[in-house]
Amino acid sequence: MRSRKEENALFSFVHVTDTHFSRSTPTERMLKRFVETINDEHLFPLPDCIVHTGDIIRGYYESRTVHTREMVAVKKLLDRLKAPFYVTCHNHDTYGEDVRGAVFDAVFGKPHFQVIRQGLFRIVVVSGALCSSDIFGRRVPGEVYPKWGF
Repeated sequence: MRSRKEENALFSFVHVTDTHFSRSTPTERMLKRFVETINDEHLFPLPDCIVHTGDIIRGYYESRTVHTREMVAVKKLLDRLKAPFYVTCHNHDTYGEDVRGAVFDAVFGKPHFQVIRQGLFRIVVVSGALCSSDIFGRRVPGEVYPKWGF
């Protein structure tokens, strides 16, 4: 196995989005394989971090119980990653909730805003589903983001 230094990589990360996880479907098998691949250091060195930018679960469930169960299942799967991971929520992850992001907050916790620092590199991760305006620019109740802290 070659080290990151041998690869001339100062910082490495993996970006994942729109997995639309749902248990007992091909998406579950795909995400399990993703975790196994990332954790297999014989393939390549572990990344410094993994960033999942939303639509983690399929969403659109009739029941908040199912919504919560799916979110917990995907969190348990992602917890098996050997590299640190950061997640944001998006519309599929908040569908049907009275308070947007309540299930996401309960499972993954806050904040919805993170700055990942590694040497000279900065990655800013913001949850789009919780922004203070919708796609039409109308103000909607939502989280007020802290000042950009980088």
